[in-house]
This record gives sequence, structure tokens and C-alpha cells, in this order.
Amino acid sequence: MSWGTASVTPPFGHPVADTPSSVVSSPSATSAELVVGQRAIFALGAAYRSRLNGLYMATFFVGGAIGSGLWGWAMARGGGR
Repeated sequence: MSWGTASVTPPFGHPVADTPSSVVSSPSATSAELVVGQRAIFALGAAYRSRLNGLYMATFFVGGAIGSGLWGWAMARGGGR
């Protein structure tokens, strides 16, 4: 698989075999990062917790929306080649 000048070799060597591993690992990593981030936020005092958690969740949401938009744009431009 090649994107521009960078060449990417899938871990198992075949895109179809790599799809299940990506489907499992990506949401798991996202959930783990969310738990670790909120653990750090809830360790703070009550005065900071609410606003900081709201900002954290909003940032998580906006990042996901931007990523989804960029993915859609990339698929429209280049497809799954």
C-alpha cells in the first residue's frame, strides 16, 4: 500500500487480514486514552473537575469530528487504493 512517497506495509502483510486488527485496536486504544485522561482530571480538586472535564470531552468530540471529516475527504479523493 502506498500513499504518495511513503510506503506502508500492513502488519500481517495483507489489507484484508489487517482490517479486523484495526477494527479492534483503534476503539480499544481510544477508550483506554479516555479513561486515563479522565482519571487524571478526577484526581484534581472539585473546583476544576467540572469545567476541565467538559473541555476534555468537547476536545475529544471535536477531534473525532475533524478526523471523520478528513477521512471522508481522503476517501472521496483517493478511495481505498
